[in-house]
Amino acid sequence: MRKSKEATIESRRDIVNAAAKLLREKGIQGTSVADAMHAAGMTHGGFYRHFQSKDELVAAGTARAFEELFLKAAQFFEQLAPAEAVKAYAMNYLSAEHINNPGKGCPIPALSRDIALEGEKSRKAFSEGVERIITMLAIGMTGNVRRRRAEAAALLSMLVGAVTLARACDGAQANAVLQGSRQCALSVPAARGRL
Repeated sequence: MRKSKEATIESRRDIVNAAAKLLREKGIQGTSVADAMHAAGMTHGGFYRHFQSKDELVAAGTARAFEELFLKAAQFFEQLAPAEAVKAYAMNYLSAEHINNPGKGCPIPALSRDIALEGEKSRKAFSEGVERIITMLAIGMTGNVRRRRAEAAALLSMLVGAVTLARACDGAQANAVLQGSRQCALSVPAARGRL
C-alpha cells in the first residue's frame, strides 16, 4: 500500500531532522545515508523516495540545522535591544551547553571542514545559513552597513573558532579558550550596547 502524501511529507521531515542532528554531531563525512535513515526510524531502501542524492540530504539537513539556530536566536532578538541580543547570542554560543551538545547547536563548526568538498546544493545551503547569521548579527553592530557586516563576520568567525577549539581540547584548556573568547565577544561594539 502506498503512503499518503501527508505520511511521505512527515517521513521526509523526520529524515531531515535526523540528518540535521547527525551532521552537527558527526560532520558530513561521518554521517551516512544509512545513519540518517536509521536515526529517523526507517530503512536505507526508502531513501530514494525522498532524496535524489546524499548532497540533497546534506543540503536539507544543513538548512534545517540553520533554521533551528535562527529560531533560538530569534528569542534573543525578540526580547532584547539589538546590541544586547548580540551579546546574549554570543554568550549562549560560547556556553558549555553549546559545546557539549553539538547535535543541537550551530552547524558551522561541524560542517565547515567538509562543506567545500560537497555538492552545489550543500554548499549553497551552508553559505545561505552563514549569510543569515552575519545579517542577524550586523543588526546589533555600530557604524555603516559595510562596517557592521565586517564586525558581524569577525564575531561569527571568533565564535566558531572558539567552539571548534573548545570541543577539541580538554578541561582547563577548553575553559581558557571559552573564557578568552567571552571577553573578546564583550569587547565588540554591540556588546557594549552602542548603536
